[in-house]
Amino acid sequence: MLTHLLHAWRSWKNAKGVAALAILTLTIGIGATTAMFSFVNGLLLRPLPYPHGERYLFIFAASTNAPDRYGSSTFGNLQTYRDQTQSFDVFGWYQTQDYIVTSPGAPQVVHGARVTPSLVNGLEVRPHLGQWLQDDAGVTLSYGFWQRLGADPNIVGKPVTLDKRIYTVTGVMGPDFALPFEQPEISVWTFLDPTGKGQHLGAGANFCYARRKPGVSEDQARADVARVAALIAASPEAPHPKYTARVDPLTKIANEEIRPAVLLLFATAAILLLLTCANVAGLFLARSVNRARETALRVALGATRRQLATQFLLEGSALAIPAMFGAIAISIPLVHGTLALAGKDFHRGAFVSVDWRAFVFAALTGLIATAVFSLAPLWQALRTQPAEALNDGVRGSAGIRTRTLSRALVVCEIALAVTLLAGSAVMLLHLKRLTQVWVGFNPQDLITFSISIPDPVLKEGSKRVPYQLRLRDVIAEVAGVEEAGWTSDLPLAGCCFGANVTPNPLPPRFDIGRRMSMQVISASYFRTLGISPRRGRLLENRDANEKLLRAVATETAAKF
Repeated sequence: MLTHLLHAWRSWKNAKGVAALAILTLTIGIGATTAMFSFVNGLLLRPLPYPHGERYLFIFAASTNAPDRYGSSTFGNLQTYRDQTQSFDVFGWYQTQDYIVTSPGAPQVVHGARVTPSLVNGLEVRPHLGQWLQDDAGVTLSYGFWQRLGADPNIVGKPVTLDKRIYTVTGVMGPDFALPFEQPEISVWTFLDPTGKGQHLGAGANFCYARRKPGVSEDQARADVARVAALIAASPEAPHPKYTARVDPLTKIANEEIRPAVLLLFATAAILLLLTCANVAGLFLARSVNRARETALRVALGATRRQLATQFLLEGSALAIPAMFGAIAISIPLVHGTLALAGKDFHRGAFVSVDWRAFVFAALTGLIATAVFSLAPLWQALRTQPAEALNDGVRGSAGIRTRTLSRALVVCEIALAVTLLAGSAVMLLHLKRLTQVWVGFNPQDLITFSISIPDPVLKEGSKRVPYQLRLRDVIAEVAGVEEAGWTSDLPLAGCCFGANVTPNPLPPRFDIGRRMSMQVISASYFRTLGISPRRGRLLENRDANEKLLRAVATETAAKF
């Protein structure tokens, strides 16, 4: 086989220009496809970083009259699910929370999560250093945050100050660990009491992970949760009359937002690869006309179809092999460049890399591409009779067949190119329309940032509003600031709290209520965005002290 491969490589000595062009074309096509496969592999195919990750489910609170809306659960409901369901061997929940770290090092704000011990211990993931936290005195650090603190190998047992409270470091997780999985930027994990002790007004939303027992199907687990949700809905402690639960695989929740974009990029790269194969097939076909006499002589001397196929495939492999290595070389900067375009807020980029799976994919893609673009000259050679090819009219007779196949290849190339151009045009049109959509406020000169309110302030509702008002006044006095306000969720950045809304006065039937999104804001929020009410008035600071709660509704909500 090595002798045949060397012979195939020597056959390109007299066609170095064609060989270089083919290698460059294949390198681009295979490299782009390999880079996009790295995204598919890292974001969609990569297993969860937990043992038996395929068995994990996400349990949400939902409403039967708004099945597309779902959100967090209360402590009491989560305890009911934990105690009365029978399908899970791991059950726990978490809250996301930002912390102000004041030592060690310079003050900084980090993203954190409060987690129940049953969840972190049930994950069966061993920390890089130390162990998981066991009580409210401990904190576990992410690998990235540990690196930012100096990567002290003896950090376990040392103090870390979060929100003016001193915690003891119990462990450091590995670089690939994430909890929750859909938010890999979490830097610290602290204790969340499963009994609800220490829960206070303003605490974060509760989200639940549960792992199915061996042998329990997803449908069985979903039915088990639905049974308990019906019991909760019938109890006096039900959040609302139409309460239910929604159960989804954790992999689906983690990937549902990015899946369409990733698959679209991969499909685009695959079409580009087909285009390159068609181009290289055209080059091979044109070259086969010049070699028709040589091929006919081989057939006349007894070469079989299998031997001819081996020859053409090896000649194609002689180009595909260097193209594979070139593809790997360019796929690495392509991946880094795509991640740079995605922006620093794309936290899942940590899971994307050109690893051994990408090498295997590039090799398989190169082999398939070799077979594809080697078929055209092989088809031409098999259709040419040796006696005809050895005559002086070989170029004319072979050229007629070549032109027919070349036209077919050109049609395929045009069709693929039109598909790419049409898809690109549609995407550009949508992007243009998105830039022209009026979002309801003028974003010009607006600056946003996040602030973490200390936990002691959040625990006492009487301190929270005055603290926020003082904070707003201090920011408004900064030179150059015309107006300032705060909100629980930034515009166009996702949403929010959920509330079951019913008409006033209350109707005789509660099931006509509707689940709606709710956002907590300061009185100056609308003024900061330059938004005026269509009817009525906006919120004012005095509304925070009224017993009757005030709210501003959208036009859609007002029509309800």
